[in-house]
Amino acid sequence: MQSSYQIGGVSVTPETAMRCSTVYACVRVISESIAQCPCIVYQHIGDERLRAIDHPLYAMLHDAPNENQTAFEFFEQIGVSLNMRGNAYVYMNPNASGVRELIPLQPDQVTPRRSTAGVVTYEVRGDSGVTTYSQRHIMHVRALSHDGVIGLSPIQQHRETIGLAMTALDHGTRLFSNGAKPAGILNVKGRLSDDGRKRLRESWQQGYSGDNVYRTAVLEEDVSWTPVTMTSEDAQYLETRKFQRSEICGIFRVPPHKVGDLERATFSNIEQQSLEFLTDSLLPWLRRIEQAINKSLLAGTDYYCEFLVDSMLRADIVSRMNAYATAINNGIMNRNEVRARENMNPYAGGDQFLVPLNMTTGAGGGDGNSE
Repeated sequence: MQSSYQIGGVSVTPETAMRCSTVYACVRVISESIAQCPCIVYQHIGDERLRAIDHPLYAMLHDAPNENQTAFEFFEQIGVSLNMRGNAYVYMNPNASGVRELIPLQPDQVTPRRSTAGVVTYEVRGDSGVTTYSQRHIMHVRALSHDGVIGLSPIQQHRETIGLAMTALDHGTRLFSNGAKPAGILNVKGRLSDDGRKRLRESWQQGYSGDNVYRTAVLEEDVSWTPVTMTSEDAQYLETRKFQRSEICGIFRVPPHKVGDLERATFSNIEQQSLEFLTDSLLPWLRRIEQAINKSLLAGTDYYCEFLVDSMLRADIVSRMNAYATAINNGIMNRNEVRARENMNPYAGGDQFLVPLNMTTGAGGGDGNSE
């Protein structure tokens, strides 16, 4: 089980951290981006690779891994588990021909153990007790790990940073619930008993705080109110929240504009930041998942899986058409391949590759080196 961490009276766990808007946004952006990339099973045939649409895992990974989830929901849950707890576990429910379905498990209910011989087993806690499975039945996707067995939770590793953001939010909630006004001092001439002091404080807070903060105060005889002055630093706590938001985005390697922070975003840098998000944040997660699937489900065969990231690379229409024109004119793609990319139907003759007439191979046996 994940242990909690206290900072400023706030408990930081993967569950409570999701109440922080920046953490929630980062986890959602990454997990949904993983899920929207289709997972395709391919087969190597000589120098070619073909979509293995007849392989039983193709429909499972592309459409529905189990009877309760779509492929999007399945991979989204894997992304959430990885970013919240650093580990994602999938039970490979077997049947006579291989695997019948893939069932994601709650990471908190799974404990990996490595024996002295280096064999890793998984203890899964359920309603009927603890069941131990071998790696033949559990697919394990790890985040960054220091021992190769258990991935490190980003939230647990950066609990102080996230806890500070949650504490700042809690402070702001209390501040604005009192009309953004600080506490003050009730001055009473003479001495009050402990019980009288308690009653006076409670009656004041009940009558003139929260929703009643702007009501006209009526003070009894010999009672006066002295407000405590708020400093400019106290009023600028939003700067702290902005800094924490930037730090949390850095932990998850998510560009600020992806979580709604457009303060430094421009039309010229958002596209570049989105590309960096794909290469620096999303692709490492996709490669971890791909290799875990290949290791657990397709090892020893000429089949393998790969996520399609084409949709993440789609530029504006002018840039796409210019890139397609270059690819067609240089024989890199044919016209029907381009039409397929744009979700258009093929046409007769579109499978032919165009070859520029003013280009030829160099002398020396066509190796491209001229003499």
